[in-house]
Amino acid sequence: MMPGRVLAAATGAAVALALLSAPATARAYDKPGRASTFDLGAPIARSTNGSGVLVAQSAVPTVRPAGYPLPGATPGQTLAGATVAVSVAGETPTYFPSASVTLAGAPGSYDGRVRLGMGLANGTSCDVVWTGDTRLYPDTTTYSLNGGYNPDYFPTPARPFECAVVELRDGETSLDALIGTVTSTYESPALSIGDLELLGGTQRQLKLVRGVPTKVSLEIHNTGKVAARDVVVGGAGKGIKVSSETIESVAPGTSASVGLTVRLTGKKAGRLTLTAAGGEVSASRRMKVKQVRPPAPPRAGTYRDKSGSVRFSIRKGRIVGWSGTMQTTCGGYGTPPTYTQNTYDFPRTRIPRNGIVQATEKGSNYTTHLQLKVAGARVTKGSFSYFGPAGCRASTSFTAKPGR
Repeated sequence: MMPGRVLAAATGAAVALALLSAPATARAYDKPGRASTFDLGAPIARSTNGSGVLVAQSAVPTVRPAGYPLPGATPGQTLAGATVAVSVAGETPTYFPSASVTLAGAPGSYDGRVRLGMGLANGTSCDVVWTGDTRLYPDTTTYSLNGGYNPDYFPTPARPFECAVVELRDGETSLDALIGTVTSTYESPALSIGDLELLGGTQRQLKLVRGVPTKVSLEIHNTGKVAARDVVVGGAGKGIKVSSETIESVAPGTSASVGLTVRLTGKKAGRLTLTAAGGEVSASRRMKVKQVRPPAPPRAGTYRDKSGSVRFSIRKGRIVGWSGTMQTTCGGYGTPPTYTQNTYDFPRTRIPRNGIVQATEKGSNYTTHLQLKVAGARVTKGSFSYFGPAGCRASTSFTAKPGR
C-alpha cells in the first residue's frame, strides 16, 4: 500500500484531517461541504490582502501528493492537467469556483468522478472543502466543473483561498490528485472629477458674488473595475467655503452627479480645489474662481417666455405667481407611457443678490425644481422640472422678458 493515497473525509468544513498512511474510504465524497487535507510537500503561503477589492483567483495545480497516481493506473485514470478559476463578487466576498480538467487518456468504463477542492494553507498542507464534482464519460478526456458558491454550496472560507486540489476517483478509491497554490487578483476604483456645472452650463472659471451661496453640480467618474464606496466629495480654497456630500456608491464604468454649495468669503479669490475620496482612492481637480460684482437688480414687472407657456412676476426682489404649461409623461417603465399637457406652479421665491435662483419644493408625493438667472429685466437660463407619483415627470427650459 502506498502512503498518502486515499483521503479521509469529515462532516464539517472547518475540520482538517491529517493525510492517512494507508488507503481508506471517503464518505460521501461527491457532496460539497466535506473537508479533507492534502500535503503539498512545501510550505503554502497564507493570504495577504492586496490593495483594493478581491475580484478573482486562479490556480494551475501541478504538484502530486506522495503516492499519486495510483500504481498501475491507466492514462484514463491519470490527471494530465487542470486550471482553476474563481470569480469573486461583493465586499463580503462570494466565491464562484470552477475548473477545467484533462485526463491523460479516455477513461473507459469505470465509476469515475473528478472533483474540485478549494482550501486554506496549514503549513505544507492544503485543508480543502470540496466545492463541486462531475462524473466521467468513457470517451471524454476534458471536463468542466462548476463549484457553486458560498455559503449555499460550501462554507465561506475564513480568508481568501490559498490552494486548490483536483482529485480523480474510481468509486471510493482515490486514483490521482494535483495541488496548486492560488493567485489572487485585486482591483481598485479609479476616480476622476468631471466638469463643474452651474445652471446647466460647464464652468471653466467659476464666477461668484462674494458672500452669496451658489449651488453647483459636479460629475464624479469611476473608470475602475469595482465600485467606489462612500465617496466624499467636497472642496477647499483660500477665501472659499465648499459644502461636502457623500455618494454611497459609484458603480464601475459609471458616473454620479453631486450638488455642492460654494461661497466666496474672502476679499480675494484663490483657486478652488475639488476633491473626491472613497476608501484608498481619491481624485482632485483645481479651477479658477473669480469674484464678480452683483448683476443689475431685478426689475419689477410681469414676465413671459416667447411662447407664452411660462409666466410670472417679479415683485420686491421675488419671483411671484410662476406658472408653466408643458407636456407630462407618466409610466413608461415596463408599460406604455402616457402624455398630457399640464400647468404647474411654483411658490414665491426670493432672488439672491447674485441673481441666481436655485429653488426646490417638496410636497407629500412630488418634487419640483426651479432655476433661472436674473439681470435687470432679462431672465435667462431658466428651467423647471417636476417629478411625481406613477412615474410622472415634466420639464421645460425658458428665457423671459417683461411684457412679452
